[in-house]
Amino acid sequence: MQLLVRFPNWIGDAVMATPILERLGKVIVVAKPHIQELLKEHPSVSACYSLDEIPRADCGILLTNSFSSAWAFFKAGIRRRIGFTGDWRRLLLTDPLSFPEARYKEHLTLTYQALLSPLGYAPEPVPPRLYVSDDELSAMRAQLGPGPCVGFHINAAYGPAKCWPKERFKGVAQRLMNEGIQCVFFGAPSEVDMIAPFVPEGAKMLAGKTTLRELMAGLAACDVVLSNDSGPMHIADALGTPVISIFGSTEPAYTGPFSNKDHIIQKKAECAPCFKRECPIDFRCMKAIEEIDVTKKTLALIEAVAHV
Repeated sequence: MQLLVRFPNWIGDAVMATPILERLGKVIVVAKPHIQELLKEHPSVSACYSLDEIPRADCGILLTNSFSSAWAFFKAGIRRRIGFTGDWRRLLLTDPLSFPEARYKEHLTLTYQALLSPLGYAPEPVPPRLYVSDDELSAMRAQLGPGPCVGFHINAAYGPAKCWPKERFKGVAQRLMNEGIQCVFFGAPSEVDMIAPFVPEGAKMLAGKTTLRELMAGLAACDVVLSNDSGPMHIADALGTPVISIFGSTEPAYTGPFSNKDHIIQKKAECAPCFKRECPIDFRCMKAIEEIDVTKKTLALIEAVAHV
């Protein structure tokens, strides 16, 4: 049976959808160009297609929840179409499924796997996985140089409510550099002006200077990655890099790093998780997290990694 999977558009969501690939084996992926780049080198992806060139297949699984994505699979003549209901698309699906009752309480990897139930699969705690080639990794390691290295991702595309104060990231980087640890800052070209003021002198600034594949290799080459709840956090986690993630407005049980649960930093506020893009009050969930707490946890993890 030829299987087609429509992948999510957000990088973090796409990473959390990769257990679908591990469960199904060889599949054809339909996705936006940046998600196709993300999944390059994945051994379970037999081919990738853009949204306007959907091939015909025996079965299509929709990991997106929009009407337009279901309509595209319907128009493409895909015989069996599996997806969650909502957005007026039930009639376009041959296997319409209700969202799990535990949605927003269970990890998103399990929610995505619920779509495999019509094919006889039950959700399992399969970790997300991404892959970089040896050449990609070697090139980035040569660029970073020797010695322990911490990668920083200090923004989040969803909105500022997910972002620990950037001046505190800068303070942590300075403390780490005082201990002889290299710090490198990653980010998209659109984030350069936002990130640059918070990169301390002596740190490496790679924001806006990498492709997505180079970003992936950079995160894989770091000894530890320090990040907000973001796409790069999930990328690093799926590549096997130890990740310290800072959470405020969102819920790590739902969208946290799958394999680095023990390294989450969160100070529970009575209003969290609110899942808002911007904090309407005093940002107490993030302001309660101190520089020294993050620095100590990062140093401890670097020490642990060095002895593995």
